[in-house]
Amino acid sequence: MHEKLTQKKRQHYVPQMVQRRFSSNKKQINVWNIRERHFYKASIRNQFQEKYYYEKTEEGFEEILGQLESKAKQLFDEIEELGKAPELGSKDWESLVFWIVMQVQRTDEFAGLINQHLQEVVRRTAHALEAAGTIPEGPDGLSIKDLDVQIDPQFCRQQAVTLAFNSTVSQAPIDLDAAILQSKDKKILLPDCGAIRFNLIAEEGNMPWGWGSVGSGALLPLSSTCAVVLYDPATYVWAGNNGGSPFIYVRV
Repeated sequence: MHEKLTQKKRQHYVPQMVQRRFSSNKKQINVWNIRERHFYKASIRNQFQEKYYYEKTEEGFEEILGQLESKAKQLFDEIEELGKAPELGSKDWESLVFWIVMQVQRTDEFAGLINQHLQEVVRRTAHALEAAGTIPEGPDGLSIKDLDVQIDPQFCRQQAVTLAFNSTVSQAPIDLDAAILQSKDKKILLPDCGAIRFNLIAEEGNMPWGWGSVGSGALLPLSSTCAVVLYDPATYVWAGNNGGSPFIYVRV
């Protein structure tokens, strides 16, 4: 019996809902190809997506993400209208942080890390079985090469997103402060991963990159004129309006 394919073939890792916030006609988005240094207009429907990116069967994973996106849109609209982030500790604040964590992990970068981990588990298991002599030998038996299992990338992508639902991961950035970055000249850009996690301290000092590590922060663009910045108040200072451009810097 063949597994039934989901009807949503185009599965976006940067939601169409987010892309529309950067579009004047809600159908196209301006794209700058960094490698080719090429600017062009692209259909939102076809951008930041891949055929069956998360799943091919009707497991409902894409449907769950769609429901989360609908709730997030209402929150994003409110943040832009009020010009401020939700109050710390509120339900909206928790929803915002959860969305940022999920979006950061919603790409092949995190899926690749999970894939590497699973491949290493398989490799160590195969070597342990070989050392114990439990892999049958002979023409009808298995070899260690037979255990070189290829992990389904869709499974890794699901796991990368699912980690955001883990309380340890989703609660780690809750204590970060938030600020709104506003641009009057529409220079806030949408990255191809949707949201960016940063830690300048980790980059300079070779420190851990976990959400709970010192210096953690994230940037979530909401439109071409508005972005939410999460930052560690023990490491970064938000310096109001300086020449019309708010920014954060490392506390020395």
